[in-house]
Amino acid sequence: MIDNKKYPEIYFSSPVRGILDMTPRIPRAPIEPKKPTMPIEPDSSNWVGLGCFPVVEIGIIVVFIYTMTSNGFDFGLLFGLLFFVLVFFFSLIAVFEKRKSDIQKKLQYEEDEKKYPGLLEQYKKSYREYLIQKDIHDAQVKKVMSQNNLTRYRQKMSMIWLEVREKPRFMSCDDYEVIKKGRSEKYFMDVLSKRYEVLGNQKVPVGTKYYYPDIIVVCDNLYIDIEIDEPYVDSDGSPIHYLEGLFSIDSKRNDYMINQGWEVIRFSEEQIFLYTQECIQVIENFINAIKEGKGQFEIPPSMVIPKWTKEQAFKLAYQRYRNTYVPKELVPHKWVEEASQKLSLEDIACIAYAVIKQSTYGKSLVFIMKAGKPRIVKWSTQAPDYVPGTKIALSSVEITKIIDSETGSVSFVASGEALG
Repeated sequence: MIDNKKYPEIYFSSPVRGILDMTPRIPRAPIEPKKPTMPIEPDSSNWVGLGCFPVVEIGIIVVFIYTMTSNGFDFGLLFGLLFFVLVFFFSLIAVFEKRKSDIQKKLQYEEDEKKYPGLLEQYKKSYREYLIQKDIHDAQVKKVMSQNNLTRYRQKMSMIWLEVREKPRFMSCDDYEVIKKGRSEKYFMDVLSKRYEVLGNQKVPVGTKYYYPDIIVVCDNLYIDIEIDEPYVDSDGSPIHYLEGLFSIDSKRNDYMINQGWEVIRFSEEQIFLYTQECIQVIENFINAIKEGKGQFEIPPSMVIPKWTKEQAFKLAYQRYRNTYVPKELVPHKWVEEASQKLSLEDIACIAYAVIKQSTYGKSLVFIMKAGKPRIVKWSTQAPDYVPGTKIALSSVEITKIIDSETGSVSFVASGEALG
């Protein structure tokens, strides 16, 4: 599981993240048949009340006519009579329409009641067919959405994208730009250059300003911004690259880079020096994961290092923590020569011979003892640059003690002349 609150921090670019979240087209699901509803017998009880209304109106009309014949002609009574005649007429129409509607509903109900058993049987048959189709569809979806199929599909989409993608914008730094590089950048760039195309001294435009990637790795049309984070500035102990709450202070930069199509991997400086091969393997696994359509990949658990807070960075600076893992050959020492002396006769009597050997960080003078384990002293850079295997005359060997004026650490270097 990738945890971006620990080193290494892993960020897929927006296009790659989109590809790794893609899913193939899923077959259309069958439509479930709708169950027929049982017919409901219409209610015609309101018709009786409505039918009584014209009878009442007839009675009123009779009263009007009787009044007019008994008391003589009156225009008011005439208009009242006409009004009730009209009301009576429209009431009859309403009664007949209601009766007609009820009859139609009754007939429709009887027809629907006859059809219902057939519709229900047809529904049951359709539903059984639907369940069969649904099982087939579910099996298809399960196959389409299986991890193996998703990976194959995303791998295909990733390879298509890699073939046609445009590289993100970046350019070489101008000659007058002074780019501060830590000792780990050059070391790791030299290591990576043996396996990948690597670029240094590049800049990525951000409006009118720039971001300066530590190292750019280019592989199969992927552009990876490799960042190497140290907890504090060597010169003044200022905290850098720390967590602020739940997020890194580099979050804004990370977001910009991935939105511009960059993949981003952040290692700690400690990982670069102590877990060099593991860091290379992480880059290799990262590239393969993208090409294979996988969103996750293996990170050796032994190399995982938690990110530091600002307070922790202050403490690490006070402890000069970086000096515990940076190779001494890469630490900017101010060596001061304190004393130099030749081998004593007693020492020479115990040594069989002395020979130049090549070590990881330079040449050393190895004393092969007549009894006991060999003893090793770093070969001075001021001494002749003999090839490995050269034997040195014991009588000419000088051991010089030097002290780092900044840290107080003591070291010894050897010099001498070749034998014969």
